[in-house]
This record gives sequence, structure tokens and C-alpha cells, in this order.
Amino acid sequence: MTTSVLYLYADESGNFDFSPGGTKYFVMTCIAISRPFPAHDKLLDVRYDHLESGLDLQHFHASEDRQAVRDRVFGAIAEEMTRYRAFTVLIRKNRAEPHLRAPEALYPALKPLIPTGKRYYLYHHQSRSDINLQVADYFGWAVYRKWERDDTRSYDLVSPVIMTESELFAGGGEEYY
Repeated sequence: MTTSVLYLYADESGNFDFSPGGTKYFVMTCIAISRPFPAHDKLLDVRYDHLESGLDLQHFHASEDRQAVRDRVFGAIAEEMTRYRAFTVLIRKNRAEPHLRAPEALYPALKPLIPTGKRYYLYHHQSRSDINLQVADYFGWAVYRKWERDDTRSYDLVSPVIMTESELFAGGGEEYY
């Protein structure tokens, strides 16, 4: 009997500083993918190519990687783009009510969203532990750059598979700072 497993990888962009000194947005991005993982081999090649050229690259992290690395990573992802689905929620932090600013309030329980009779496992691994988490980081970074800095260069590459891009508090409301 073959079972279908859907893997969901989530990552955050922005920071938890809900003050004028923090980022304007907090972005949560989830990618959905099934095995075989489409970009694994291509991304490992990118990593080893950089190691062989003298760049000590342990893992991919969009905000820390050099532009040349980001270009190669986005290129590898783009080759397998149709296999990914991405879902993003943006929080305009100055409109978030104070009681919603703690991580516990921003991460509601998954269980009510899971269909009855379906099993799920929730793991919190560091992004360096899994290439798919690093792909989620790159998707989230692209969305974050679009909203935070009006930079759509990377976003334009991944936007065809972004299924939702919802901004909480988009309709206005009170600004707390």
C-alpha cells in the first residue's frame, strides 16, 4: 500500500521586534512538496560547486548568502518550480494588537486544520538541517523583500507558485506605533 505524504516546510522572515526599530513586516511562508524532492540534487550541486571554488558554504540562508549564491539557488529552484506550492501570510507589525505580538499568539494550533483521520507530525528543525527548509527560507525571503523593500527581483522568479499571499490587517485599522 502506497501512502501519499505531503511535506510542509515553514519559515519566517523579518524579526520579532514590534517597535519602530524593527522590520515593517513579519512574513510566514510555507512550501508544500512531495517526494521525490525536486531541487535536492541541483541545490547540492550548487553547494559543492561553491565549496570547490573556496566558499565555505554549510547551508543556504537567503539573507546571509552572497548575491551570486542566491542567483544559483533561485536558478536551481526555478528549474523545478512547478513542483512547489507556497503559501504566505504577512503581518504589518505596527497594526498588530499588543496581545498578538508573542510567538505563542502568532502560531495557532495546527490540529483544527488537519482533516479528521489524518495523521500529522510537527517538527521544529533548524533550517540548516534540511534543504527544503532552506528552499522555504528563499521563498519567504523573496516575498519579504517585495513587501519590505519593494524589491521584486527574486519574487518575480517564485511568484508563479505562490498560491496565497495574505496580508493580515491589510484593511487598515489602528496603528500602534
